[in-house]
Amino acid sequence: PGFILCDSPAFLHNARVNPEVGLLPATRIMLRVYEHAAKEFRGSEASVITIQLGKLTTFAKEFFGAVQFQDMHFSLERQHETEALLIPKVWIPVTSRELLEKLGKEATVLSTEVLKKLISEDSFKSRIGRIFPELNYFDAASAIRRDQTTGAMLS
Repeated sequence: PGFILCDSPAFLHNARVNPEVGLLPATRIMLRVYEHAAKEFRGSEASVITIQLGKLTTFAKEFFGAVQFQDMHFSLERQHETEALLIPKVWIPVTSRELLEKLGKEATVLSTEVLKKLISEDSFKSRIGRIFPELNYFDAASAIRRDQTTGAMLS
């Protein structure tokens, strides 16, 4: 079957304007979506299958992390015979020992600066998302919870 990636213009736009994503990683994700869809719908008699990218589109807009966007895992959830929903798996495992050590050192420096009151709140907020990438998994709907978590880390 052929595949239509719904929301692909919005996804590519969000990827392009987000410096943490970019068009090349977004294109690589789209290729992986096509490959997964071909496996998932192998043997289907439908001529066209629609893949809804909605959540991926939002994720591309908000993504900010210490790992590569293109390495994100996802699943395709069949809605019915001719449609699937792409579900981003936002917990991207960091397995690089070098990166983990770097994040650990940066966390130690940041913690020291907070304890010695050497850092402004704005500076803290600009660095915390890179040092603790899991904070970036709060979406716009969870902004209050994200701000509470960030505030608790600052106090």
